[in-house]
Amino acid sequence: MPLTRREMLGLSLATVLWPMLPQAAEAKRFVNRTGLRRGQFVWEPTQPLEGPVTIVASLRDRLVHVYKAGILIGISTCDVGYRGRRTPTGVFALAERKVTNGGDFSWTGYALHADHVRGYPASLGCIRLPSAFARLLDSVAGPGTLVILARQRTEPVDVVHSGTLFPAVPIYEAGRLVRTVAVRSMPELLTGSPVSGHVAIVVSRSGGNAILLRDGLREHIARVTFAHPDRRIGTHVYSLTGTSLGGHELVWLAFGIGRDRREPHLVSWHGDEILGQISFEDRTEAMAMARLLHTGATLVITDELATSRKHQTPEDFVLISTQGSKPQPSYQRRRRRRRARATRRRQRWASALFTAWR
Repeated sequence: MPLTRREMLGLSLATVLWPMLPQAAEAKRFVNRTGLRRGQFVWEPTQPLEGPVTIVASLRDRLVHVYKAGILIGISTCDVGYRGRRTPTGVFALAERKVTNGGDFSWTGYALHADHVRGYPASLGCIRLPSAFARLLDSVAGPGTLVILARQRTEPVDVVHSGTLFPAVPIYEAGRLVRTVAVRSMPELLTGSPVSGHVAIVVSRSGGNAILLRDGLREHIARVTFAHPDRRIGTHVYSLTGTSLGGHELVWLAFGIGRDRREPHLVSWHGDEILGQISFEDRTEAMAMARLLHTGATLVITDELATSRKHQTPEDFVLISTQGSKPQPSYQRRRRRRRARATRRRQRWASALFTAWR
């Protein structure tokens, strides 16, 4: 049946406007297709010139991805903790850079929401990067830089959410909030004022609360409710990269993270749907937290309890270091010696057999 002129016009407009309509923020589980070997990396920081930096380490694949303003600028292989000194998983932020006498350097950090961050020397379980890549990373990273350590994760996706994250806020107040966040950047928060410091909000489904952290220290707790309080959602991390082109919506670089690749939120992840499930019981508290957001602020939504133990780290907790700063574990030295002895033994046997055969 032929289309009428009006139907043809409607179809043409739909085709033109489709890319401009809001799309669902859907992502699949990350699969390593880089082809990089140990010690190799790629670095292309030409665009963008400014914006918050997010570092994502995939522990299972031993890869580190670096994003600036939501755009991938670097990929590198890495070393992780060994048996008995496993690298902790979770969400962290860089605190301070330290240089050793040998020219190696490391970054200390604090946990925003993590597991297994106490009980062993953190320098033996940290992420270790090639020295050349670490120097490049040092040129863009700084205090408050978000670091995600995960065994499994999704591909990154941009989540565009109008106004604040919380449905309790009216649209007109959300628009005012976006304009406030748009002009506030991380460097402006590091001036030593009473409201300075990296802001993170950890929302717990099990606890039914939202914890406000500033530089890893708990400042406030608010009660929240979920649309489906008995349904597991996994762990989701959002880093505020800025505002949309029109300046009316916030843009977040978002990931789903977990332990097992078969977890439902890693198989198929919808980052925008999770944000719509959260509601603050007190609208005033929602606005108070939302007004503290800045470029580079972090939001973590998780099934787990968000207690103080989740962000307590040892003093001088080493999060990232260069590969040369880590002494070789004794078990690795023993394994190398065993391999050398086995090689020499095979050579002697081959020589003896050849001599007997002659």
